[in-house]
Amino acid sequence: MAKVYSVVSNKGGILKTTLCVNISAEISKKKRTLVIDTDGQSNVVVSFPTRNLDIKYTLFDCLANGIDIKETIINISEKLDIIPAGKGMNSFMKKDDRSALDLKAAIDSIKANYEYIFIDTAPSLNFAALQALVASDQIVIPYQAEGYGMLSILNTIKAIQEVKNSVNPALKINSIVVTKYDARSKVHKNFLKDIRTVSERLGIRLASTKIPQTFTGANSIFEEQTPTVLSKKWNKLKGIYSNLTREILN
Repeated sequence: MAKVYSVVSNKGGILKTTLCVNISAEISKKKRTLVIDTDGQSNVVVSFPTRNLDIKYTLFDCLANGIDIKETIINISEKLDIIPAGKGMNSFMKKDDRSALDLKAAIDSIKANYEYIFIDTAPSLNFAALQALVASDQIVIPYQAEGYGMLSILNTIKAIQEVKNSVNPALKINSIVVTKYDARSKVHKNFLKDIRTVSERLGIRLASTKIPQTFTGANSIFEEQTPTVLSKKWNKLKGIYSNLTREILN
């Protein structure tokens, strides 16, 4: 039965999708893995070789129109599948009280087919992100070492705690992951100290592996349409994402 992780933050541009697809792809080298995109920008789809595919159904079709979630699955490799979000996901909302459980119910119906499921979310604590929190076992929170990053972390943790208290008592934060980090920057070093202090005070693990500020990860996606860890080219990020994946799963 799969363990379900969501990568969540209400701040954009902090490598949330990049973390999600690289960790998932790294795991899929050995374990059956599914990536679910809940962000209407659909960046998970463009992270993989799907340009020539005719995508018939999306997660939006599942949640809004009752299409079986199995019909939305796209196979990428032997042990990796993805589910595209669909353009309507960012504005999607149902009004009945139990609708927040719809994604969980859909995931529960396919959990037995995978060992790990990762959910990518929009840079917003919207209804889709709420559904992801309800459906998850653990949460990974990316953090960019800058002024607005701390406020985003605190707001995200608050939302997670609210879901934990009301709907999903087993929910836990796996770790905070520092992204776009420049070890030469005094500003980044100061913000790193701040987030370390906050994580220790709240009892949340701060991953020791930090994702550096670089453009090579984006290049592999747009040039090869594949996450860095699956690229055929050498890239120091491969080892970094491999180390981070081991941390998260440990």
